[in-house]
Amino acid sequence: MKITKAALLARARGMGIRGVSKKTKPEIIHILQASEGNSPCFGQIPNCGIEECMYRPECV
Repeated sequence: MKITKAALLARARGMGIRGVSKKTKPEIIHILQASEGNSPCFGQIPNCGIEECMYRPECV
C-alpha cells in the first residue's frame, strides 16, 4: 500500500513537526523516522529485515 504525501504531512503535523511540506516523500519519511527514534534508513538498505516498519511496503 502506497503512503501518500498528504498522509505523511498529517503524521508530521500530529507529531508537531513543521516545515516539511516542500520536502520530498523520502525526506519527510527520514524526518519522521528520526523523530520516532529510528534510523532514517528509508530507501537506503537493500534487503532490509525490519518487517514491522510502517514504511517498508513502499521502501523495498
